[in-house]
Amino acid sequence: MFNLKTIYFKILDIIILILDEATSSLDHASEKHIKKAIKEFIKINNSTIIIIAHRQTTIENADFVIYLEDGKVRDTGSPEKIFSKYAEI
Repeated sequence: MFNLKTIYFKILDIIILILDEATSSLDHASEKHIKKAIKEFIKINNSTIIIIAHRQTTIENADFVIYLEDGKVRDTGSPEKIFSKYAEI
């Protein structure tokens, strides 16, 4: 599907797509293409996507964010909540 670090599972018609730093080495234009492909994937499939990322732009449209620091959960919530609370991200 993506020529990136991607793991694709299909279990009992439930699709879980895990993207680990999928946009970390991409320029802004390429990142936009990946984000568009992710939106299309969601429309076509009944799926859950787990995105591991450092860039705010990669997760700005997420439904839910888990903010990790030093391997521990520091906070959870919407992207807006996390970005406003932790300006250093």
